[in-house]
Amino acid sequence: MTGAGDHSDRKRAAAPAQATSTALLAQAKAGDALAWQRLEFLYTPLVRWWCRRHGVSAPQDVEDVTQEVLAAVAMKIGEFTQGQAGSFRSWLCTITRHKAVDHYRRTRGQPAAAGGSSAQQHLQELPEAVSGSSTADDLLSERAILVRRALELVRPEFQPRTWDAAWRVTVDGQSPAEVGAALGMTAGAVHTAKSRVLGRLRELLSDVSADTPHDPTTPAAPDAGA
Repeated sequence: MTGAGDHSDRKRAAAPAQATSTALLAQAKAGDALAWQRLEFLYTPLVRWWCRRHGVSAPQDVEDVTQEVLAAVAMKIGEFTQGQAGSFRSWLCTITRHKAVDHYRRTRGQPAAAGGSSAQQHLQELPEAVSGSSTADDLLSERAILVRRALELVRPEFQPRTWDAAWRVTVDGQSPAEVGAALGMTAGAVHTAKSRVLGRLRELLSDVSADTPHDPTTPAAPDAGA
């Protein structure tokens, strides 16, 4: 069954992005509603993933905290000052961490719903668990989530077969030969399609690429539960 969040996500992705992540930030700060929708679409799965990493496990709680994060970002984005590449991701991660802590402070007084003493212990351990430091594996997962979402965002900019070839190679991990056989393309044409789409992704993800150790378009994207 498709949830309301899935429908709104698809609506936000319906129009071509035609901008870099940095440009989307500038436009959203200036009050551009469409730019905000695209920015929200791009980062929502990452916020959900951070929520789960920070110990917010119940699906409804994940959605509630995610919406709190997005509401806070929408309110404060005009105050955000763009720094080096990746600064928006770091700022967003910090807000998510604070909202996760707020969530456990609220549920601390509800032992039955939150799991009793185990929830209390989890709350006490939370500051250490969400210290904000990201391991190399975390960065790979974060980048993969963004790649998957960015591919969906730029989909209207490409011919269906071009985008499908790039998705199958980048996300599904198929070889160019396999993809070519399935789509009626040569392996060289698949390579070209992948290069075109990933080139666009590098523009879109310019905000996050410099603070990660490898090219942001390399790993296959995991299912982030988005």
